[in-house]
Amino acid sequence: ERERAADLERMLAEARASEQLMAAERERAVRLADQLEREAIERDLGRAAEVAAQVDQERALCAEEVARAAADCAAAQRDRDEMRERLDLLVDQFHEKTGQLSALSARLAELNTALADARLERDEVDAEALAQRCRAKALEADLARTRARLAD
Repeated sequence: ERERAADLERMLAEARASEQLMAAERERAVRLADQLEREAIERDLGRAAEVAAQVDQERALCAEEVARAAADCAAAQRDRDEMRERLDLLVDQFHEKTGQLSALSARLAELNTALADARLERDEVDAEALAQRCRAKALEADLARTRARLAD
């Protein structure tokens, strides 16, 4: 019984050490996930803001160009073909910028997926830590019963 009690005490110490390691690993994983999430969001938000500002500026320029093109067409029929080509170019540029925004949205979706994966990994570490705590509680109960039997 003493040997069993010593074994149980050793197993309990190992379980507690393992639980502490799992808690430290979970905390590290949480900090890393948070840091990666912040960095990715900051980086992508910065890029998205730059592209959005550029798109807004180019939209304003496009709107001005479209207004000028319409006025020029009304004022001079001979310039109509040239203005149509300029208008088409501006529309193409607008579509290109819209495509860039779509690509950024796709990247943000990828980052959200990576974040979800990191959170899932954190949850798995939490589950393992809980299992370790349960094993430690069972060992403590077993040790208490063994000590009680030794006391008898």
